Amino acid sequence: MRGRLAPFNINLLLAVLALLAAGCASLTGSNKEGSSLKFHIETNPGDPSRTGIAAVGRARPVHITIDLEPVIFENHIESAAVMETDGGGFAILVKFNDFGTALFESITTAHRSKRLVIGSRFTEARWLAAPMIIGTEKKGVIAFTPDATRKEAERIVRGLNNLLETARKK
Repeated sequence: MRGRLAPFNINLLLAVLALLAAGCASLTGSNKEGSSLKFHIETNPGDPSRTGIAAVGRARPVHITIDLEPVIFENHIESAAVMETDGGGFAILVKFNDFGTALFESITTAHRSKRLVIGSRFTEARWLAAPMIIGTEKKGVIAFTPDATRKEAERIVRGLNNLLETARKK
């Protein structure tokens, strides 16, 4: 059974539509890059109009059946950053807004032991990561290591923050 619909933000919707129409190259009325970030839940194969296969990883892709409807998207994000990890690596850190934090807590409670499949559209569309949900997350942040170069991760984060900034200004 589906829960309630997320609050509707027309400004964010318009910014996302403009971003998609521009192929994520730039935001309407500016030379800024844009990118999207969507979170899907792993599910069992079922109705092909509601489920699909996400191939996560380019070198050795893992095929995961997902619900095609994202559970979290840009409307639920406050900010994103590229952060350093131990051993000289990097991760993308996403901080959710208040509604996104409550939603993320609910999702991580209800879907323990499933994967949260994360996709982005930046210069291309790609499945970035599929971390396992191991427990309830109440802090409203997620850090994940993307299937991307550092330059691509910085591009994704910059584009996402540009999109969020544009939506806040409207």
